[in-house]
Amino acid sequence: GKEALRIFEERAPEFDLLVLDCTMPKMSGPEVYRKVRAAGSKIPVVLVSGYHQDQVIANISHDPYARFIQKPFNVDDFLQSILAALNTANAA
Repeated sequence: GKEALRIFEERAPEFDLLVLDCTMPKMSGPEVYRKVRAAGSKIPVVLVSGYHQDQVIANISHDPYARFIQKPFNVDDFLQSILAALNTANAA
C-alpha cells in the first residue's frame, strides 16, 4: 500500500484509475484511498476485497468516483466496475 501510494504521488498524471485491494501490506487499500482523496485527487478508484467490507462501502458511498467489488468476481463484473468508475469521472 505504501509503495502504491508513493508511486501514485510521483506519477499521478500517468494514471486513469486505481485498483486497490482492501488488504495490502503496510497500508490498506482504504487508507491509500483516503490519502489520495485528502490530497484532492478525484481519480476513479475500485476497491476490492475477499471479505465483506461494510465500513469501506459506507465510507465510499458518497464518492461517485469510487466503487467496491467483492471477491471472488468474474471478469465481466470487474470490467463493469472499472467502466462505471471511468464513465463517472469522464462525465464530470
